[in-house]
Amino acid sequence: MKTKRQYNQLRQTKWLMVMIMLIGFLAILPLVSAGTYIYQENANSTGCNADWAGGYECVKTYDESWTTFGASAGTGYVYENYTKIPTATYAILQMKINASAAFNRTIPNTCYNYDATKIIIRGYSATNCGYECYNGGWVTIQDSGGGNNLYEDAMIWNMTANSTASCNFTYNGVNNALSCSTYNITITAPPSSSYGILGATNYLNYTDNFGITNYSVAFTQAIPRTLLFYNQTILTWNWGYILFENSQTFNAIVYETSNENFNLNITYNSSAYTGITANLIYNGTSYAGTSSGTGSTRNFSRTIPIPSISIQTNKSFYWNIGLTNATGTFYYNSTFKNQTINPISFELCTPALNKTYINFTFKDESTGNYLNASMDLATWTYSMGTATKSLIISNSSENSYYAFCFSPSDKTITSTLTFQYASTGYPQRKYINYFTLTNGTTNKTLYLLSSTDGLYVTFQLINAADQSLAGVNVNATREILGTTEVLGLGTTGADGGITLWLNPDYVHTASFFLFPYPLYQVTQAFTQASYTITLGSAGTANVSDYTKGISYSVKPTDSWLNNGTAYSFNFTISSTYWGLDSYGFNITNENGILIASNSDTASGGGTINSLINTEGNQTFYMTYYWIVNGTITQATRSWQILDLSGSSFSINNFLTDFKAYIATGFFGLDNFGLGIIIFVIILVVTGTLKLKHGITDEATLIGVIFSLVALFDVGFSLIPNPIGAVPHFPTIVMALVFMGFLYKEVFT
Repeated sequence: MKTKRQYNQLRQTKWLMVMIMLIGFLAILPLVSAGTYIYQENANSTGCNADWAGGYECVKTYDESWTTFGASAGTGYVYENYTKIPTATYAILQMKINASAAFNRTIPNTCYNYDATKIIIRGYSATNCGYECYNGGWVTIQDSGGGNNLYEDAMIWNMTANSTASCNFTYNGVNNALSCSTYNITITAPPSSSYGILGATNYLNYTDNFGITNYSVAFTQAIPRTLLFYNQTILTWNWGYILFENSQTFNAIVYETSNENFNLNITYNSSAYTGITANLIYNGTSYAGTSSGTGSTRNFSRTIPIPSISIQTNKSFYWNIGLTNATGTFYYNSTFKNQTINPISFELCTPALNKTYINFTFKDESTGNYLNASMDLATWTYSMGTATKSLIISNSSENSYYAFCFSPSDKTITSTLTFQYASTGYPQRKYINYFTLTNGTTNKTLYLLSSTDGLYVTFQLINAADQSLAGVNVNATREILGTTEVLGLGTTGADGGITLWLNPDYVHTASFFLFPYPLYQVTQAFTQASYTITLGSAGTANVSDYTKGISYSVKPTDSWLNNGTAYSFNFTISSTYWGLDSYGFNITNENGILIASNSDTASGGGTINSLINTEGNQTFYMTYYWIVNGTITQATRSWQILDLSGSSFSINNFLTDFKAYIATGFFGLDNFGLGIIIFVIILVVTGTLKLKHGITDEATLIGVIFSLVALFDVGFSLIPNPIGAVPHFPTIVMALVFMGFLYKEVFT
């Protein structure tokens, strides 16, 4: 119960509040009723610093609401510029701070006259709050004296009347005259035939009796909106809409072969349509956009390869937008845009093309003397992104160097090269490599060996069954001046043979690789005319001796990789029985070019990795190994590189995420647990077929098991491979079992 004294105090407080509100009303009543003042709700430009509290952001100080407020966690500022009205004589800042009634304070003359076109205002929120104006320094207009809740502000202009007045609005390109006393205008939805992408084509323009001309409002808002004009009259429109194109972002000038991103931001009537898609239509090809955002505003993005051209070309493109509701899907086109594609050029350097990206020189392998050499044939494939261009060039004259330049000279390119070169008295050699090139010149020395110093060495590649192996990637290297140089390379022919020109006086390391065989290397001086190399035996001879206590994993776990994407390739090994001399891996591409290598000597094992971009490659092969007591145990893993763009919502993406969760120990799940889950799935499927559907034929059930194992192993890469086994070993075993049962079914 309130005491009589408390009741009287409460009643006095209420009357005091009423009197304050009445005084405030009487204070501004002359301004409104006199008809010589114009009220401006919003500043012409607004900006904020970052120091505002969550939930009480700076935008709430100028959101046209006098009941919401912003507050700073430290010292927050909102900066506002009010553009001066030419016929105004002075201005009054109306403001609300700390839930009090609105203050009206005249702008000091020093602030009003500081800038000929605008009044500069800032509100502040710290331990207290208020507003200041700028006259070369900040001058306080009103301070709260405590509390930091900043609500809203507006400007009231004192006007000199003008005898002339005209009012009109433009709608759908048609000018309509208005009575200047008519300010409340409602524009309803256009006819259905006008639905689609709406641009800034409809305006309201008016000249009022204070001489303010051409105040324009573009009808591009996605929601009905009410505007307060300078004289406090109201314009309201209710625009029936389907969708609005808010913006498109893209690079207006690009280069061929680059990968370019395109974005579309749109707002659509999500109440009328339940689904929305957008496809980028570029160069006659439709590319599905990836959607982000929620509610009625969505962003669609797509990265595409820019096609190759011969001259500067303009490409017109647009987005095709599909809106779906219960009656069907309806399609609309965005604004058509243009993009200029400039050609790129990679050639031998000339005075016009003069930024050197790579330079080749030649030396005698034995003496180290510089040589002149012919460029018998150089085949380049180069790119700034995904699409590629080619350069095939030769020069029979012998030159001391060959410099290749690129335009535009500030871009990075990836390239592959096959280079055949020779000199008088020096047999031809071949050089193959993959480069990432920039305008920081790459210098490469290529070595030739005199016909009097070398020996043609033929390597015959066979398997354990004495069968010739075609397509084996072979290279021979040796160290020259501290650098490992490739001195011969190529691929075996149908007869399994390859011949290299080598110096028999020096030790070389010859490497032989053909998937799925392990990498085979031999280091010696090759003094004979021919050698026979057997693949498949060296990599498996010591498996039973040096796998005890060894566990390892290789990542990525996928069998397919996305082109143009950087992946972390790693090899993790743990040894609880043997002390490791070293361990490591080599990664080559489909041409046998070494892409990356890594190694370590921790006796108990560890993890080594290399971050590699798949750009410009088709296949990666990893040969991983460990050495115990000088004996190498090794195995091979491969990845196919595909263009998986547009698969953001797919089984592929689900499997990628699932394997990522396993790799992080999600719910404690590891490869063993995954194997148990796969075993249970196979058991349930085959058991259901047998018990529920009465399938009892053994060959049929084994065929089902084989299919499921192949799906999880080859298709999804979810079944781990045993140490030292050939790739997809579980699938191969089940295939043999299935063929055995099938043979039994047919022939017995």
